[in-house]
Amino acid sequence: MDDNLLKLKLSLEEKTPTLLLGAGFSYGAINKNGENLPLGQKLVENLYQYMFVDNPPSKDILDEDIEGAEHYKREADLKGLCGLLRDEGRVEERNKYLTHTFMGATISDKSKLNNIGKYRWDKIFTLNIDCLLEYIFEQNGVAYKVWNRDNDDRRNDTSDTVIIKLHGCVQNEKAGYIFDEEEYINFLNDDDCFSRDFGDAYSKGDVIFIGTEFQEEDLKTIINKYGSKGYDLSGNNYFFISPKINNVRLKRQISSMENY
Repeated sequence: MDDNLLKLKLSLEEKTPTLLLGAGFSYGAINKNGENLPLGQKLVENLYQYMFVDNPPSKDILDEDIEGAEHYKREADLKGLCGLLRDEGRVEERNKYLTHTFMGATISDKSKLNNIGKYRWDKIFTLNIDCLLEYIFEQNGVAYKVWNRDNDDRRNDTSDTVIIKLHGCVQNEKAGYIFDEEEYINFLNDDDCFSRDFGDAYSKGDVIFIGTEFQEEDLKTIINKYGSKGYDLSGNNYFFISPKINNVRLKRQISSMENY
């Protein structure tokens, strides 16, 4: 068996690793309208189409901002496009679109993602606002508890798997999402229990990353913050599960660090 796979097997069997899910985890899922969940560049293109073509702002705003919006679309810059919508005062409209797009996420019964319900997880952090993980758990009879931005009740007397929604949840739109720069900054400045929970999990045990490469600024900031506090991370292992690692700095870390 490959050495990395052996380490992952031992982690799952002998430890209690934390799981972190990024957008790539939802690849292949469909929403309540039977449409594929848009990820990455496709989400930017769809959001641009809806907010600047199908439902454009007033002509004065559109004339001023269309060049910037087109630039963000070309660069697949979701954070930039969402920041522009904030400047235009259209965050609520953006959020309604995102909720409509990601609501009711499901996956085929034959998908290997269903296997995630066969392991007894303690905590799962997710950057996704959809409820695909909750759907999988319900289909497989897995008891779970959700912590989101309006519900961080720490009681868990039944030892259910805890799903922590770091960037918001479609079931709780009124609490907001984290997509633009201001939202990321506020999340980090609040130093809320969710960021502390992730930092604690990262510094004290193994973490399995699925569908993310540390491209989220808040993740990198939290990890750097806890890394600078002098925690000994040498006994932890960090596993990245992805078809391909594109992040150059992450590639370097994986090749140069024994526990990556």
